[in-house]
Amino acid sequence: MLWDGNEEISTLPGFNQIQFEGFCRLVRSIALSLCLFCCMGLVHRFHVRQFELARSVQLRPYNAITFTGPIVVFVSVFLIYPLAFRVTPKPGVPPEEAWAAVSVESSTCTWTTVWTDGLNSLDRYKGRCYRIESVVGEKDQYIAYVAYPLDFFEEGSVTNMFTSIVGMPYGIQVERDKLNKYGRPMLGCNIKPKLGLSAKNYGRAVYECLRGGLDFTKNDEDVNSQPFIRWRDHFLFCVEAIYKAQAETSEIKGHYLNATVGTCEEMIKRVVFTKELSVPIVMHDYLTGGFTANTCLAHYCRDNDLLLHIHRSMHAVIDRQKNHGIHFLILATTLHMSGGDHIHSGTVIGVLTMALGGIHIWHMPALTEIFGDDSILQFGGGTLGHPWGNAPGAIANRVALEACVKSRNE
Repeated sequence: MLWDGNEEISTLPGFNQIQFEGFCRLVRSIALSLCLFCCMGLVHRFHVRQFELARSVQLRPYNAITFTGPIVVFVSVFLIYPLAFRVTPKPGVPPEEAWAAVSVESSTCTWTTVWTDGLNSLDRYKGRCYRIESVVGEKDQYIAYVAYPLDFFEEGSVTNMFTSIVGMPYGIQVERDKLNKYGRPMLGCNIKPKLGLSAKNYGRAVYECLRGGLDFTKNDEDVNSQPFIRWRDHFLFCVEAIYKAQAETSEIKGHYLNATVGTCEEMIKRVVFTKELSVPIVMHDYLTGGFTANTCLAHYCRDNDLLLHIHRSMHAVIDRQKNHGIHFLILATTLHMSGGDHIHSGTVIGVLTMALGGIHIWHMPALTEIFGDDSILQFGGGTLGHPWGNAPGAIANRVALEACVKSRNE
């Protein structure tokens, strides 16, 4: 045996005590070395795989190292989240151009170059299309695999990853009364680029657009609480921009602060904070957030003097399926039952229509004729893409709108 009840260790046959202790230390050292070797091998394989994936989406080496925190004390890697899109290019559009458009439009860019591109790290944050597959049995259809940095997604929010019978909390007439906007469509703007701006730079763009003459600015659907733009800082900088623009223009302004998040409790927490800041309107993604959450929010907005703007992320998965889909008119009707003052639709249906997506001042005469006064015209790239800057872009839209309304009225 190895223990005889005395204070000394018995030795194995052929070993004295000192040799036996040395043998035990050797075995322990070998075991620890093997464990460390296995762990380093696993980390190395993961590390190499991430760099291979980074190279496949054309990331520079320092991006691959600095995108996320360390996995262990001596290893940092670039982690990405891949998604697949079914892409059908329009006739005459090269497939490569369509794939590239999907990658950038779903991440950092819009349909034109905007001034705030200079405030964003586009090379770091833009999506990368790294693989293409043809759809079997379909002509000119492809599956495009696009990779995004993990910083794009709020931690613990599935809603953000898919994104974000009550009736309207208020309706168009009450909204006009609250904002003192009569006799014309209202003007808005999606801040671009949609992702990558810091909270302070985002607030700067909001201020410039509102000061130039817009009534509203708006969060894009995927602006939630990412590492580069935490929601509380984002809300505070946007509210500062609203108050400053109101003081300079003597007009009531607003910004659609996105309250879409993974839990109802957190959603209400952010909306309560918005109310405390005296912001007139909040925003929610009713499909990804769910009808229960949206109805709860609509009740809260009605009881607490808040307007509710609705976004409709994920609608195309539902309403563009010809055989088994649901028409957007039905989705808009269900929203009317759940609650919302106006919906980001791009079409002439819904509660209060919001038109946007590639529009600019040359479209103003047609937009005012098609949509009438009970609409909100959102010029994202059509504002921030102005060659003289964000505020001149907003001024151009306001002047064009008032000219079209005056011409119609005369």
